[in-house]
Amino acid sequence: MKKFSAITSFLLLLATLANAQDYVLTPFQDASVGYSTGTNDVNTNYGHDQLFAAFSQPDGSGGVNAGRGLMQFDLSMIPPGTVIADARLDLFGSGAVGGSQIGNIGSTGHNACFLERITSPWTDSTVTFNTQPSVTHINRVYLPHSTSVDENYLHINVTAMVQNMVNHPNKSYGFRLKLRKEVPTKGLLFWSTNGAPSSDQYATLKITLGQPKLQSVSNEVVSTPRLNSNIAPNPFHDNAQINFANDLSNSKAELRIYNLFGQIVRTMDVSGKASIVIERNNLAQGLYHFVVISNQGIIESGKFIIE
Repeated sequence: MKKFSAITSFLLLLATLANAQDYVLTPFQDASVGYSTGTNDVNTNYGHDQLFAAFSQPDGSGGVNAGRGLMQFDLSMIPPGTVIADARLDLFGSGAVGGSQIGNIGSTGHNACFLERITSPWTDSTVTFNTQPSVTHINRVYLPHSTSVDENYLHINVTAMVQNMVNHPNKSYGFRLKLRKEVPTKGLLFWSTNGAPSSDQYATLKITLGQPKLQSVSNEVVSTPRLNSNIAPNPFHDNAQINFANDLSNSKAELRIYNLFGQIVRTMDVSGKASIVIERNNLAQGLYHFVVISNQGIIESGKFIIE
């Protein structure tokens, strides 16, 4: 893990405050599903696999050993109908990790893959090849073949898929990585959260929100700009005051605070309030993102740093 001085860390936080996406997420679960015709392991769980990978290779019996990767991010903080202006996925190549023909080499062969949206629930501790979730080809993303054994695939445009995930949360459960042609010998290998040498090499999903789509009385879709709340002091150590840009005097509204992993760390009822004081309490040092949500969706947002 990289180590920074307190001053360097603070400057990085300030840069992030000015330039960060609305959400920067890492997977809350990932797993491999695979089989080997020689060992008949279609019912074996590989929830702790060190790789998020797609591969096909000969097995010891003369058959095939093949696998696919599953990964899911928590998007529950984004209300359905919110416009996703941009969503980018970063995957970090593992290189050779040993233990198999593909593992001894790293990414190799004509290993073009598809990233597809998973449409049924799964759990990393129980999923197997026989119980793997369903997927849809709608808005799937094509990943071209690698040019090196440990190539990183950065800034993959998954905007359309993430928009589908936000709009249809009950039919969206992450991404599946699958070879375009599942025949030996080829593989595209990335680190999972179980195997990455550091959190810097976890898969990362960066999401920028656009304007939320709101339903009018006539059910016509309209757009309303999302305003920025004012917060001072910022950065702060003990507490700060958020002054709302919207008039909430007659509105039912909730403030949600998220950490850098997109996890909700605090919610507050701000109905009818013009401002609210945020107490640090148990919040750790770092950057936080917050949104104000009413019956119209996300109506304003902001970021703050706790020193």
